[in-house]
Amino acid sequence: MDGLGGGFCVLRRVASRNDWVIVEANRRVRDAYQAAGVDPIGLLLSEANQVADNSGSEALYIEALETGCRAESEIELRIPGEAPRWRRLTALPVADETVARWPHDTTACRPRHGGRG
Repeated sequence: MDGLGGGFCVLRRVASRNDWVIVEANRRVRDAYQAAGVDPIGLLLSEANQVADNSGSEALYIEALETGCRAESEIELRIPGEAPRWRRLTALPVADETVARWPHDTTACRPRHGGRG
């Protein structure tokens, strides 16, 4: 899994569980999860985060819903057994309590030795 670059999915907020559920996904997302033996449709974000921790994205989805505008952020994606990956994540509100999201892998643009400046 490469941070699901090229992936696109639609998430609906499940307020009663303080979670999100994947309601639509493109082939890139479906193939990545199905390779791990998981169907992404109907999968809760909290369950998906057990495979790839991308918990930093939830605040972005809420921002998009609250402002009604596109929201973007760069977050670290942690997948067990793999080096951390960075991605620019975009979220766009598409309906009540529903956002579309897509990532762009930015790992190659980051310093390789962990130094800043």
